[in-house]
Amino acid sequence: MIFVVIFALSLSKADKKNYAMHKLVFLILMGLTCVLSFAQQGKGGIKGQLVEAENGAPLEYVPVKIYTTKDSSLINGALTDSSGSFFVTDIENGNFYVSVVFFGFQDQLIENIEVFDQNNLIDLGVVKMEVSSDVLDEVMVIGRQQVVRYEIDKKIIDVSQDYANSSATAFDVLSNTPSITADMDGNLSLRGSSSFTLFIDGKPTSMDANDALKMISASNIENIEIMTNPSAKYDAEGVSGIINIITKDSKQNGTSALINLGGGIYNRYNGDVNVQIKRDKIAFNFNANYRNSLGPSYEKSSRNNYGDSITNTVLSEGTSAWGRSNYGGSAEMDWDINKRNSLKANFEYSGFMMSRDGDLLLQEYENDMLVEEYTNIENGSWDFKGLRTYLDYFHYFNKDKKHFLSLSGFYRYRDGLERSETNYYALDQDEPDGGNLNIEAGPSSSYRFKADYQLPFKNDNQFQAGALAEIRENTDQTDSYQYNAITGEYDFLPLFSTDVSYQRNVYAAYSIFNGKVKKFGYQLGMRAEYTDRQVNSTNTASTSIQRLDWFPSVHSSYQMTDKTQFMLSYSRKIQRPRGWYLEPFITWTDVYSVRTGNPDLDPEYITAVEGGWIQQIKKKGSFSLEAFYRFTTNKIERITTIYEDNIVMRIPENIGTASASGIEASWDQTLAKWWRTNLAGTAYYFTVKGQTDELVFDQETFSWTARWNNTFTLKANWRIQFTGMYNSAIATAQGRQQGFFNSNLAIRKEFWDRKASCTLQLRDVFSTTKNVHTITSDNLSIYSVSEPRTPSIVLGISFRLNNYEEKRMEEGNYQGGGDDL
Repeated sequence: MIFVVIFALSLSKADKKNYAMHKLVFLILMGLTCVLSFAQQGKGGIKGQLVEAENGAPLEYVPVKIYTTKDSSLINGALTDSSGSFFVTDIENGNFYVSVVFFGFQDQLIENIEVFDQNNLIDLGVVKMEVSSDVLDEVMVIGRQQVVRYEIDKKIIDVSQDYANSSATAFDVLSNTPSITADMDGNLSLRGSSSFTLFIDGKPTSMDANDALKMISASNIENIEIMTNPSAKYDAEGVSGIINIITKDSKQNGTSALINLGGGIYNRYNGDVNVQIKRDKIAFNFNANYRNSLGPSYEKSSRNNYGDSITNTVLSEGTSAWGRSNYGGSAEMDWDINKRNSLKANFEYSGFMMSRDGDLLLQEYENDMLVEEYTNIENGSWDFKGLRTYLDYFHYFNKDKKHFLSLSGFYRYRDGLERSETNYYALDQDEPDGGNLNIEAGPSSSYRFKADYQLPFKNDNQFQAGALAEIRENTDQTDSYQYNAITGEYDFLPLFSTDVSYQRNVYAAYSIFNGKVKKFGYQLGMRAEYTDRQVNSTNTASTSIQRLDWFPSVHSSYQMTDKTQFMLSYSRKIQRPRGWYLEPFITWTDVYSVRTGNPDLDPEYITAVEGGWIQQIKKKGSFSLEAFYRFTTNKIERITTIYEDNIVMRIPENIGTASASGIEASWDQTLAKWWRTNLAGTAYYFTVKGQTDELVFDQETFSWTARWNNTFTLKANWRIQFTGMYNSAIATAQGRQQGFFNSNLAIRKEFWDRKASCTLQLRDVFSTTKNVHTITSDNLSIYSVSEPRTPSIVLGISFRLNNYEEKRMEEGNYQGGGDDL
């Protein structure tokens, strides 16, 4: 059309002698343009059904791909449904061939397919797939999709390859993932650091990261993205990186449902249902879930306070139990308005309740002489409710959707009530001699607005830019009470009670340029973030921070061969203090312990460098080796000091610097048709150095973790998965946490054409998990042990219900879907 317009303009300048010839050519071009324009509007479809050649059984979830005959470029594709049927729409006019490659079956190629107008529906009929000669009879083939795959700035874990997840949570999946370890307090660490940022579908959560992970059913997870060195495109916050949970999305027209039920010892039971409805351009996803668990354990500790002439010793021994229950529901809409525009909306409501009950025998000594003996009863409860909602809009400027603009609005709200009661009793007494009660309540909310733009260039080059504004506000009202043994009531303590408001606004902008030159890929980015933080308290002076920070990132990759890739990256990050780290009031945790926040904390700054080598092994496995270095300034640690006499206090402090340098290796291999193994490990050298007004820190350790996962696929749809893990000792600013071994076993059986399954899970099979921690300073030493009651046994049942609908049409009356670009 552009050439026709240019030619028409030239007519005005043509001489009269050649005018007739120009007019004839113009009319011919106009006619050809109309024909071509009409032809380009025509779109056809290709459908068919895949079945096993031997018994005619339908093959579901098989990828069917459509390629152009001209240059063999992929133009469209689909997955088969539960009946083995597939239907590919929106195919431009031309010549094509269909390719079906599915592990365990011989490749299928269907050539010479011609689409010539919008009414052209090609029906390939029943396509019979022959079983590959390499497949054993009655043994289910293990797919060759890799458990771990790599992109230039992230590692992607395929959760669907872990068969023991029917009753598990995202927390359970991550605790069995390379690079990540879990302690007995229910906290995850990424390469030795618990300071990571959690996203769910690219959005922040309304809860603490570890709590939120325990609420997400693993069966609803598509994959997990781990960015240990994220680019400037992502939030700069997170010492060890970003974990992004990608939930499953409906891909086929129709209705599907997934129901999970589970129950086990120690009051462990759960249930969730996920319903997906898809109709052409619009999809709905509804989810409801409930989960309950109890974690009993044996506790023991010994603490010594060294004075000039007196050594105070406190011994404690007994049992404790953490109870957790959560519930929630969500509704999501995904609407492809047309080929240029799409909209996604989500609303989620959740509740989280936690309790801690402890029964400890406390003995107090002075210079090895027993002076007091108590029974300490602890009852703590936490009740949180929250919601989050977001709206995402995408506008695509071209057909391949690489040129786009996205706008996002996000809101989250959380309100909670915390109650912590600790009383101590003389032996054989029913009434307490003393105790403390703390009540904390208050809401928190945040708004987040984001815009992202991507512009593609030639040779796979791209420019990306974006801006973000996040407005966050927390308020807390804390009331502290002390038990009065005379009146039998709790007396209010005004000096230990306070109201706190915490406001933190972050404004950010970034730009990234990435591309590829032959085998070399690159990504250059810069991010700027302005922080405006204000902490106000009724009992202390206000503190504020206004600061502009710059965060560059560089990522590169080199594809030596189709099986060998090398990667190198650099980034600078920030870790801002958690809100409750800043709360300037004292809370009693037991008769001998208090904790407090620190409103004067500065953020940590992290510089990270990583290099990696990824090697594919004969299409049945892969090997990766990564080296990393991370240096942190303004390192934040929770320090234990003496508060008064034999009472200790925990307070977060900026103590100095920390560094971690090491390697991480992972090997994934299909050793036999029935055996797949994954071996991963991390080894690193960690140091922390610095000082506060009272203490000097100089700790170092060589730490390592190893994880070996084996999956055995047997006859009659039986699967067994066994995982063994070892976490070595690690250093903290004041001490050391000992290492321990852990093992998990899962046995899975599938029924009813794999639409139902039953999984028996045993966690910590040999009861070897133990948390042993030591703290040492000039005037204080603490030794503590926590042993959970294990093994944990859970039986889970899953049901998958599909009602996929194939589009129906009358021959000669098929209309291609979507708008033309």
